[in-house]
This record gives sequence, structure tokens and C-alpha cells, in this order.
Amino acid sequence: MPDVLTHILCAEEALQGIAKDEYKTYIDENQRLFNLGAQGPDIFFYHDIIPWKRRRHNIQSIGRLLHSKETGRFFIEGIKYLKNQSWERFKELFIYLSGFMCHFGLDSMAHPYIYYHGGVYNREKTETKIYRSYHKRLEIIIDTILLKEKKGIDSTAHPVYKEIDAGEKLPDAVVDFYRYILNSIYKKTTCSVTINEAYNDMKSALKLLHDPYGIKSCIFRALGNFSREAQYINSAMYSNKIDMGYDYMNSRHIPWSHPCDKNEVYNYSFYDIFSRAVRESRDMINASVEFIEGKIDVFALSKYFPNISYISGRSAEKDCKLRYYMPIFESR
Repeated sequence: MPDVLTHILCAEEALQGIAKDEYKTYIDENQRLFNLGAQGPDIFFYHDIIPWKRRRHNIQSIGRLLHSKETGRFFIEGIKYLKNQSWERFKELFIYLSGFMCHFGLDSMAHPYIYYHGGVYNREKTETKIYRSYHKRLEIIIDTILLKEKKGIDSTAHPVYKEIDAGEKLPDAVVDFYRYILNSIYKKTTCSVTINEAYNDMKSALKLLHDPYGIKSCIFRALGNFSREAQYINSAMYSNKIDMGYDYMNSRHIPWSHPCDKNEVYNYSFYDIFSRAVRESRDMINASVEFIEGKIDVFALSKYFPNISYISGRSAEKDCKLRYYMPIFESR
């Protein structure tokens, strides 16, 4: 999946296309909550990820569930729920869900690219474990390239954890939304404390990975000779030392295949994918506003939220196995 900064950059550009200024103003007033929303279900992947904070159970499975099942319905029911909230709760949840839509837009379009060029890790096949690091490394490099090109900022000096810090805990409106939607659609129950643990674990993990002087990276790079886990952690740290001998963004438009179907061939660059995701995200937010204001009905709204997997960009109702890839780090 695209990483934290790429999701934030996509959401920021989508924000500029919101048709109604008053809704754009809500987001401008709480940009960090919007940025957090732009991380979508990924916050659940961070629950219990800190080794010395291990708990008896984690809710990482919720992250996988939200990426793959009832994805369109999640938004339709979520927007209907949003429409019935009190004013302050409405504003907070609108901001968060608008960011979440941007995550959906970018993930569903960019994931096939990332999997094809980063490889597919299967925990049951030890020979694929290196692809876990490749995948993360590619995401981090794309983050670094885009941040430098769009804002002139070095990713190593940029404390990304501050960008998604919406306070000590999530707004009650967001927590209550999760509890409602998880129960009503997925028949899952979880408590407010656990959801906030996932949020705070994400901030803690990103803070630990912040390495402006390169010291942590040196340590984990050395440990990576003995540990694949250390190798993965090192791949998750931003670095300005990028081997530009690889065309990470596919600027040359070299053909590549969908990981589920080698006959489905594209020549999109990552820039092409990013631009399309910005447009789709903008359209989803604007359609949501029109529904909230009573200008379109649920049927019209549903056209903007297809039931597709965040992972493959294909129907979430079909089994799409990721099996075709050509890791860029093995291309020479």
C-alpha cells in the first residue's frame, strides 16, 4: 500500500477540489484529523506492533477486513450515519471520513502497482519474506520522492507522526462510528479503549521510526544481516540515500501486469496513478456533500463507492490471488 506521506499528499490535493468552501474550511481547521483519516484502516495494523508493549490480543485483523470486505457499503452506511449526527460530531466525522475516502481512492489504484514492483509476501512461503521488505522499501522511497518534488522537504527531517496527531485520543465521534460500523456491517465488536490503543500505537511506531540523523537506520541495517525483522524495520525508515538507478515511479512507462492477471497490462507511471486517485477522491467527497445536502439519493451516491478491494482494485466479492510480480529491486 502507499505509505503515510503519499496518502497525506493525495488527500491534500483532493482537498483543493472540494466544491463547497464551507466543507473545505472544516477540514482546514483540523488538518491533522483529515491526515489521520487518510490513513484509512491502516491504523489497525499498528495495534500491538511495539514489541515491548505486547498485549494479550490485537485487532490487526480488522485492518485486513476493512481493506477487503464490504468496502463500498462501509462508506454508504458511514455517510448515512454521518448525516444523522449532531453538529460538532458531524464536523469531526466528516473530516475523518473525507480523509478515509482518499485512502480508498489511492489504495485501490496504487496497490496493484506496489505489489507488482515490490513483490508479494506469503507468510507460508519463507522464500517470499524478502518481498515484505521490498514492498515497504518501495513505499518509503515513493513517499520520499513525492515529498521532495511536491514540497521540497527531505523525508528524513520530517516528523510524519506529527502530521497524524489528532490529540491524546480519537474524537468520540470517530470511535463511536467505528463501533457502529464494525458491528452493523461486519458483526464485530470492539471497545473504545482498544481503538484508541491502535491510534496511539501508530503514532508511537512512526515516532520510533523517525530517524533524522540516520543513527537508528545504521543500527538496523547492521542487524539486518542477521534478522529479517530488523531488515524490515530498516526498510520502513526514511532515507535520502536512494539508488536512483531504478525507475521507482515508472516514468519511462514500462509495461507492467496486474498481480492477479498477467494478461492485464498497463504502462501507467505512479504519477499517473496518483493524479487519477486525487480526482477520484475529490469526486467521492463532493458526492458525499451532495448526499448530505439532499441533492442526490443513495443510489446515485453508491456509484462513487464501488465494492472493490483496497488490495487489488477488483471486486471485493471475488477471490483475486496476487501471484504475478517483478520486484524492481531485482531488475538488474
